[in-house]
Amino acid sequence: MAPLARPLALDLPATIEGLRTGLTAIEHHCAAVDLPTSAVARILTVFEEIFTNTMKYGYRGAADARIRVVLAGDDPLRLVLEDSAPAFDPTAWNAKPDLTGDVAERPIGRAGIALVMGLASSARWEALAPGNRLTLELSASASGGGGLMIDIEETVRAFEAARDRGEYFPAAWFDKLSLDDAFRLQLARIRRRQDAPGQRRVGWKVGLTAKPIQEQFGVHEPVFGCLLAEGRKPSGQLFRAAELIKPGFENEVLIELGRDVPPGADRATVAAAVATLAPALEIIETRGDFTRQLALALADNAQQKAFVVGTPVRATDVGDLTAVTARVRINGAEVATGTGDAVLGHPYNAVVWLAGKLAQFGEALRAGDVIMSGSFTRQFPLAAGDAVETVFDGLGSVAARVA
Repeated sequence: MAPLARPLALDLPATIEGLRTGLTAIEHHCAAVDLPTSAVARILTVFEEIFTNTMKYGYRGAADARIRVVLAGDDPLRLVLEDSAPAFDPTAWNAKPDLTGDVAERPIGRAGIALVMGLASSARWEALAPGNRLTLELSASASGGGGLMIDIEETVRAFEAARDRGEYFPAAWFDKLSLDDAFRLQLARIRRRQDAPGQRRVGWKVGLTAKPIQEQFGVHEPVFGCLLAEGRKPSGQLFRAAELIKPGFENEVLIELGRDVPPGADRATVAAAVATLAPALEIIETRGDFTRQLALALADNAQQKAFVVGTPVRATDVGDLTAVTARVRINGAEVATGTGDAVLGHPYNAVVWLAGKLAQFGEALRAGDVIMSGSFTRQFPLAAGDAVETVFDGLGSVAARVA
């Protein structure tokens, strides 16, 4: 099977004839690169369902309505549909469809949305002005499947019960969550625990900020997790090896916001909103197979254990963050260096991305939030007896030990 060497782009009338034209064009485009029949059927089913729902229930027969379609990528394939209809987020419709009652009494569209989410490996909705953009990732393999339309509350209870017995990546959920399902589950689990000591959310972490790492995990953008009050530790913190699960660390900048950052903000807006910057280490735990089960890792709060923070400085006192060099020492030996441009070109770009991503899940960046930027270097393992220190030129140093 060859990748789609060139994307297919269509601008279709929101009519039955437009649907037929789209189905034919997609089928011919996929046939040209010898996609498996089952993969083509998956793409056509998802396209037809979304197109039909937009035509019938979005535009409701409006004249001159259009639906724009792009099919691109390798594996997974990316199917994007844009329209100018009233805003509607199908990815937020998590209730399972009732397939037992009288057909005439069932809510319109719910079964179709469940089908789409089951066939797609991930789904992301964005509001346009006006309209909607739905980006779906679909496996190009013969056997590829997708996520589930999960009952969030029920799934939270199942995951929390598994966590209580030490099972952080429940085996029953292997390969069953889309990434968007995983983010919703992560946020719901954090909300469930927020009144427990130390469990209040104080900020966010951004991960997978390097393009090679994104390609390794088959994603096209970073990921996020939550920072909790109990996780913040001062520089020099001593951790006990017996209290950590396969730990490691990353070298990051902790960004504190002095004002809200709205979705759609550009880097200049973010820069104006940042109050302080601090050298920081993210302490992570490998509580399961991160490589094979990324969605479960995100549902488990993206490996987050703690964040060790050096002395904050005013953001305006720090020079160009892209040129700031982090020098990593383990047990006195320098093991790596990295610069700020390794983080999406600039650490503030991580905040730009995060503001937009959180909006898709009903969350926002607020004044007082702290954000771990993403690592300047690769991740390093930690073991008993290790002493680590990272010096950020022009920003300061941060250190931690494991006993």
